[in-house]
Amino acid sequence: MPVEDATDAEIIEALEKLARDAIDAGTFVILEADTARNYYVQFAVQDGGMYCEAVSNQYLEPEHQLDDEQTIALEGLGWREGEYEGQNWVLTFTPSREAFADIVGRARQAFTVVYGLREDVALRMTRSWDGQVLAAESAIEFASEGHRTTYERVTSYVAEIYPDTTEFAETEPMLFIQHGSTVATVAISPVEIHSSIVDLYALLVREPPITPELMRWMLEANNRYRIGALSLDEDGDIVLKHCLLGDLLAAQELRPVLTSFVTLADELDDEISQNFGGYTARDWAERME
Repeated sequence: MPVEDATDAEIIEALEKLARDAIDAGTFVILEADTARNYYVQFAVQDGGMYCEAVSNQYLEPEHQLDDEQTIALEGLGWREGEYEGQNWVLTFTPSREAFADIVGRARQAFTVVYGLREDVALRMTRSWDGQVLAAESAIEFASEGHRTTYERVTSYVAEIYPDTTEFAETEPMLFIQHGSTVATVAISPVEIHSSIVDLYALLVREPPITPELMRWMLEANNRYRIGALSLDEDGDIVLKHCLLGDLLAAQELRPVLTSFVTLADELDDEISQNFGGYTARDWAERME
């Protein structure tokens, strides 16, 4: 839930968390001082640093817009005009506790000196992680709460699509789908800032004889299929892979891709093993018994 009258200490704590959870989808902190007039500042992560935006006239009604004297005052506090259309006034800084204390002070000054509000105006703080319901007990180590949220959302979609054949890994952010003679893996991995990817992976054939005919067939197959790509892993086994951006992935987007991938994997492992040799996941399991 948003903090209705945030103290400096609470704001600094939120900014520290914002900087610490560098891999966190949609991470932000917003301070609102007058919602009726839309006076706010907001914080986000950028290329290892952070930036603070102060609302510009393009988002304010004419009677609440800043005049030249006010914009000069905003510049005096360190903000500069946005570099592209739609961007607010921007102030960038390197995250540190001292920098956080300084920027919170500047934000309060902006509200009073520039936007003309009372010095004791209450700041309503909204954080991107407000309202997230986190699993209290988990053996999985997530890179951030955003990574966890993407994992929980995507795995719920997969379990709905394959309710009877989905198995969850205990210590890694992944799950497995048993379908026919193949097992498909869905892994949710954090990458760079603000993003998680969904890797679809299926080990199709183990110990295939590596021949020019097989390599040519794999290249031609990759040109035919819209979902997934065939390749050899480090052990020389044939795998099928596909990758999706997980941050905004919806159930209706995942379903056709995942079902096509799993069905294709189940078809290809038999086709490859029958025509070129090697063992499907099912045959390999039986061989190892």
